[in-house]
Amino acid sequence: MRSVILLQSLAGSTFCHNAATLLECDSVEAERLIEAGIARELLSGEPTELQKATKGRMVPEPVGASPGSPEPQVPPPEQPKRRRRS
Repeated sequence: MRSVILLQSLAGSTFCHNAATLLECDSVEAERLIEAGIARELLSGEPTELQKATKGRMVPEPVGASPGSPEPQVPPPEQPKRRRRS
């Protein structure tokens, strides 16, 4: 595992990380993010409080309802009432 600091936001269907977040990922993914300019390597002298407070992992996690449950039903927006012509 390698640690990188994100330089910009990164999101997918199962994760969302803000810029300046410490991210732990495998070496291949870390190298890809660094080469693309999305992340930079973690410096050895950076404060550990910041690292602990913003630590993230790139692992799929369910977002919202549990897997297999139906989507929540959202009522359609109300249509504005039409005025009658006189």
